[in-house]
Order: sequence, then C-alpha cells, then structure tokens
Amino acid sequence: MPFSWPVTLPSPLQSNLTGTRQNNKIVSQPEIGRPRRRKRFSGQVKYYDCVIKITKDLLDDFWTFYDQLSSGTDSFTWTHPIYGSIQVQFSGEEEPTETHSKGKLWTISFKLEQLP
Repeated sequence: MPFSWPVTLPSPLQSNLTGTRQNNKIVSQPEIGRPRRRKRFSGQVKYYDCVIKITKDLLDDFWTFYDQLSSGTDSFTWTHPIYGSIQVQFSGEEEPTETHSKGKLWTISFKLEQLP
C-alpha cells in the first residue's frame, strides 16, 4: 500500500531543509602516476535533514504515521519544495528526535533518504 506524507502534518520548514548527496566517487592510488577517480555507484542516494514544529496532538499523528511505515522502513511520497513529489524513506541511520520547544510546541528532527 503506497503511503503519502499526512496532510495533517506540516511540510518540513524550507528554511531548515538541508539536502546532501551520497559520496559517489572512489579514488584509487596506483603505484605510479596520479590517483584515478571513477563513479562508485550508478545512482546516488540523496539525504534531506528535516525539521517540523508541531503541537502535542500532531506529535501523536507523526508517530502514528511513522509506525504505519513499519517503524520508518517503508517508503512514502513526499512533496519536496523544489522537485515536487518524490519517493523517500526515513533514514535507517538515525531515529527521528522530538524536542519540547515552548508552550505546546514540539520540534521533530528527522532525516529522509531518496533512493535512486
């Protein structure tokens, strides 16, 4: 069953959205001559560091969505502010973190991966 980012949750803040790419180069040093460089993979994984600010009620919605994705292992459709609709999944390296901001606000930080 295909999943999409819940409409009840805000999109990650564009001012706090950071994207990077997987290092796709491999360098080998021959005995003589300069280092040789080549592509490591035919496609690169893109990583997005995301932050959303939400209320306690939406905090429950976020964790329900995360659990519906088999604890974040399934992919889902997410709308990137520049590239539009893309397939992503939560990073397998880091779990999302929740931080109480002030009053009724919570900040959730998480990393998404876009597979090639």
